[in-house]
Amino acid sequence: MSGDSIDLGTLSSSQARFGQSQFATATNDPNGYIIFADGTTMTSGNHIIPSLSNPTPSFPGTGQFGINLRANLIPAVGQDPIGLGTAAPTANYDIPNRFLFVPGDSITTASLPSNYNRMTVSYLVNIPSQQTPGVYVTTVDYIATVQF
Repeated sequence: MSGDSIDLGTLSSSQARFGQSQFATATNDPNGYIIFADGTTMTSGNHIIPSLSNPTPSFPGTGQFGINLRANLIPAVGQDPIGLGTAAPTANYDIPNRFLFVPGDSITTASLPSNYNRMTVSYLVNIPSQQTPGVYVTTVDYIATVQF
C-alpha cells in the first residue's frame, strides 16, 4: 500500500467515476477496535457533489459521492476484506454495489483481538449534467480506536 491520493479523472454525467484505497489493521486489545471515516463530500469552492446518506446504487447523471468496503460489480471496483483477523465492515458499508458516506460513521469493527485484515475502500462519484465545472476534491481520514 502506498500513496495518499486517488485521481478520479474527468467527471462525466454519463458514467460513474471510481477509485479505491486500502488500509490494514490488527490489535491485541481484548475488546477489538473501530475504524471511523471522517471528512467531507467532494467540493470545488462552494460547489458540492452530495454525499449519500443511505446505501444507494450508482446512478450516473445524479450527484453522488459514497464509499463501501466490498467487491462491487456496478461499477467494477473494490475487493472483499482479506486476512485472518476478526474485523468486518459495518452493516451499511458491507453491501456490494451500494455506496454511502456519512462523516464520522464507523466503517469497520472487530470485537475481539484481531490478526491483520486488509480492507479496500471503494469510492464512487456521479454528477448531473448541470454540475458546475471545477476541480473537485475531498479528504477522508480513517481513525482507528480501541473499543471500550
